[in-house]
Amino acid sequence: MDHASEAYFVENVRWHGLIIEKYTPVCAADSSEAMLYLPSASCERPSVPSHWRGRVIVYALRCENTGAKPWRNDIPPKLREWVVEAQLENPRIQWSLYGGSRGGAWAAILGADASLAWSRVLLVAPYVAVSYTHLTLPTNRE
Repeated sequence: MDHASEAYFVENVRWHGLIIEKYTPVCAADSSEAMLYLPSASCERPSVPSHWRGRVIVYALRCENTGAKPWRNDIPPKLREWVVEAQLENPRIQWSLYGGSRGGAWAAILGADASLAWSRVLLVAPYVAVSYTHLTLPTNRE
């Protein structure tokens, strides 16, 4: 575990090819709130100041900017399964979901999944055009 500052701990959670950075505030080791942070295609990390005194544990998906048009990348394989497992392992935690740009499109997919439990969902995304191939969108047929 890395000690990024005196305010929080950062550790990498590796799960079936995913890397998720876990930011745990020192004062919130027993927190009942968590947030999944899904970045844009530029793969930014959440801005967590060194003086952060929050109570929310932040899980930030670590991704790589891959392909000629990374903003079109599909939702990372196994991400939904990680969320299912994390929510089942921590039933008392209220989960929030944040997605920016490409991560906003991924968050729209996860947020619409009725089998997942989210207390809040925030999408900040100019690229919400879903490239997920499993969705069927309604068509206007007359």
